[in-house]
Amino acid sequence: MSVSYRKISSEHLLEDVDKSFKVIAGPGAGKTYWLIQNIKHILRKSNRILPTSKIACITYTNVGANEILKRLEIKEKVIESSTIHSFLYKNLVSPYVYLLTDDDSEPLVDITKMKTHDENIASSGLIYQWKTKYNIRYFDKSKKTAKKIKSCLEDLDWFFDENEELTLMTRKPFSSRIGRYSVRREDLLNYKKYCWSKGIIHHQDVLYFSYCLLESYPVLREILVAKYPYIVLDEFQDTSPIQTKIIKWLSESGAVIGVIGDPAQSIFGFQGASREAFVNFQLPNQKNYIMNQNRRSGENIVSLLNKLRGDEINQTCLWTNIADHVSLIECDGSDLKQTIESFNSKRKELNMNGDYCILARNNPTVSKLKNGQLITPWEDLEQKDSANRYRFLLSLMQCQEYGQKGMIDFAIKECVKAFQTDANDKLKKPFNNGNLTSLQKRSISVSLLEFLITNRGEALKKSVLEFYKDLKTFFKNQNLDLQGVSAGGFKTFSEGTLVKELIDDLKLPEEKDSEIRTIHKSKGAEFESVLVYLEDIEKLLEPDINEKEDETRLLYVACSRAKRFLCIVTPPLDNEERQKTNRLIEGK
Repeated sequence: MSVSYRKISSEHLLEDVDKSFKVIAGPGAGKTYWLIQNIKHILRKSNRILPTSKIACITYTNVGANEILKRLEIKEKVIESSTIHSFLYKNLVSPYVYLLTDDDSEPLVDITKMKTHDENIASSGLIYQWKTKYNIRYFDKSKKTAKKIKSCLEDLDWFFDENEELTLMTRKPFSSRIGRYSVRREDLLNYKKYCWSKGIIHHQDVLYFSYCLLESYPVLREILVAKYPYIVLDEFQDTSPIQTKIIKWLSESGAVIGVIGDPAQSIFGFQGASREAFVNFQLPNQKNYIMNQNRRSGENIVSLLNKLRGDEINQTCLWTNIADHVSLIECDGSDLKQTIESFNSKRKELNMNGDYCILARNNPTVSKLKNGQLITPWEDLEQKDSANRYRFLLSLMQCQEYGQKGMIDFAIKECVKAFQTDANDKLKKPFNNGNLTSLQKRSISVSLLEFLITNRGEALKKSVLEFYKDLKTFFKNQNLDLQGVSAGGFKTFSEGTLVKELIDDLKLPEEKDSEIRTIHKSKGAEFESVLVYLEDIEKLLEPDINEKEDETRLLYVACSRAKRFLCIVTPPLDNEERQKTNRLIEGK
């Protein structure tokens, strides 16, 4: 690092609250505690917080945003804690997107239909409408092709091209290649335009629209800074170039910017984030700090983390008086259940009776760890769905699981999504009739959530068809008519699939306490014991934390979640690999 960084502890308070700052903090350094204390410190010392202004605290997840508000314990509404997408949607897109027009001076988005921003789920109905409207006929009608088109559209994101212009592209280089053809670039943009014409805005579009608004209407920068003179961003190593440009514009307009993160934990490269962007981030008169203590893990785990990291930051272990352990299990992948049993036996032997988590690289591996084999019921359901039942059931299942975990706000939000309505508040499929206002949707969602949680235990034993019929009865009591199930693909699927299978394959956007999850979903979490399931040994034996790809950093993030017991599962090793691995985990 060519820039000078001052070493600080988690107790350090900013000397000058009117200077922008950057903090590099490794895992377990106490950065959330530091952040909380310094937000309170800014509120006490600053003369820039007026009755109409707030401090914006941007975090990577809604769970993280809620945790910060909870720990701040500030009753006054002087803190806006949210994700970057929620922050920009509320303050820029929702009130001002009507200003953006196409080449014919027509609005880009139909704001009369716009309700919120959501994940990009390219349903079969949406794809059919897009292909019909734009006369897209250069693909065959096979199921394989349909699946690839869906994957391509869901892989879309906005990136800067060589001319620094925002361009719509797929994240994976060859996602748009489908058989002999590629989806034309203009058709990819037409997919977005069609969604916008229906009031559908995806998370990625929030960043795009915000950038366009701030570029075309600089006065909006001044308005935003007047309301938020301080903007603090956590997990900044995972920030995309679009977000970085927006933040620099706000700094130029007078905002005090604080960014906190760790380049060694940059693991969202597929979204355009890069460790270099965080390392090189510098604003005028910015103060730079570094926190290199580890308050989370024992000495053996910290020693392994330092070897994986191998950069300028060498963490020191604060808890030198606790016993911690790093162990190795070799597994050929044929008996994952036995591997997990071995991990739990080792926990019991070491008297590790606290919380634990099992981490894997991707969702298919998580599915195998949960079920002993790869199952894809949600993918199967979407292929069989012809009446929006896929999105309907997905919202309800997510609602149910959030409610079961005590995350009621998230549960209600997901439940409301199940009730898709048109501009006249008329319910869309899979309902046959009914009108619901926003207030009525929320009211029914409360009753539905109670129904789902109360009957969850019994529902897990039922087929999806039986569960669907229970829902039909529930809605009948609400004077709403949920479509019945006649012969066809959905009936065959729902008869032969258990609700438990859908739950086991469910991916919650906001993870809080799942015992088996992807490494990406473990960010910000910590556990007494952690099992890290590796399908490749290369990055453990030859780590490169500064590489362009995220693989070493993913391993680092996974291992750094453990407080007292870290268990690494590898494929079968030869003698040389085994010796190297043992020396590594034994600290030699």
